[in-house]
Amino acid sequence: MLLYKLGHISGLMLGIGLSLVLQAAETPIPKFKDYPVNTVYNGAPAPLVMTEMAKTFKTRLREALQGKPVFAGEYVQATWGCGTSCGMTTFVNKRTGRVAEDSFGGEFGPYVTDYKLNSRLLVAEGAIMDKDGQDTGKYAVYFYLMQKNGQFKLLEKRLIPRPEDANHDGLPD
Repeated sequence: MLLYKLGHISGLMLGIGLSLVLQAAETPIPKFKDYPVNTVYNGAPAPLVMTEMAKTFKTRLREALQGKPVFAGEYVQATWGCGTSCGMTTFVNKRTGRVAEDSFGGEFGPYVTDYKLNSRLLVAEGAIMDKDGQDTGKYAVYFYLMQKNGQFKLLEKRLIPRPEDANHDGLPD
């Protein structure tokens, strides 16, 4: 009788676990069309708002503000090098001059791989690092939403196979 109950419980646990895996597999990948932007800003650039990050990278950020929006209707992309095989990317709101607090890339961060002018969805990918900055051997794609307050919100992280052309930091060789 005890073996029957243990077998029944094990079967039930296996069924619940399998159902959770199948449910996760059925979760749709976020799509650009699901996070539309209604208007595109075509006006003059606002002055750069001087945060600590803006003070450090003001030349690159001001240069970026001279370009046309490329993301979420009113954001320009700013990118700069940070060493061998290292690049940083952030976005600046052309209408307000505010720099998004989150940046991408660097030694440990995921790298921006896709975004659209008419969507608030941003896609990045990279190696997953532990708390000490060591590569865990895992790789992921990240889906971020640019919120109305100018902050990125992580919507989802999905493990994917590491591309063959990615080195330890997630950058293509």
